Amino acid sequence: MVQRAYPQGVSGDPAWEPDDAPFAPDEPEALARAFAEVLPCHGYVVPGEGRGADWVHLVATVSSRSWLALREGAGEAPDGPDETVVRVGLSPWGRYATLQEVRLRGARDGDGWWIEEERVAGVEDRRLAMFVKAAQGLLRARKVVALDAAFLSEAVDGERTLWNVLFDPDPMVTRGGVWVPT
Repeated sequence: MVQRAYPQGVSGDPAWEPDDAPFAPDEPEALARAFAEVLPCHGYVVPGEGRGADWVHLVATVSSRSWLALREGAGEAPDGPDETVVRVGLSPWGRYATLQEVRLRGARDGDGWWIEEERVAGVEDRRLAMFVKAAQGLLRARKVVALDAAFLSEAVDGERTLWNVLFDPDPMVTRGGVWVPT
């Protein structure tokens, strides 16, 4: 599929794109609701930009207060400084998904909040095993292929990986931050 889309290498525009979007427009929201029905979590959809994946973030809390909700304009800051999230990427190239652990840390900063995000390769936190198994089962039931981080880290062309082609142009493991006004 990658060779078909990028016959001259993965830089530049693809030579091929799927005829139909692999996920219906309402499918990320439906998945977020389905995850929240079977897991003690809140599901938040963060649409992808350009050819990037849509992401369903599973915040492991029964409270509506979380750093992710605050960042996305859907809630308030939580009481604790840290939270760990499983995000499920939905590829625009096919019915492919991946799971990634994201660690968020927030703190008051003047008239707002500073929220740091650290993305890791795959899911490292063993406390999230139930989330991973449930997410994989739900995806399988919806005929979505879950791709492993080790597979996605394979180089395709120079420094770019399957991760970059199928899900996100940014590196799999990154750290960044955003300031959110009060």
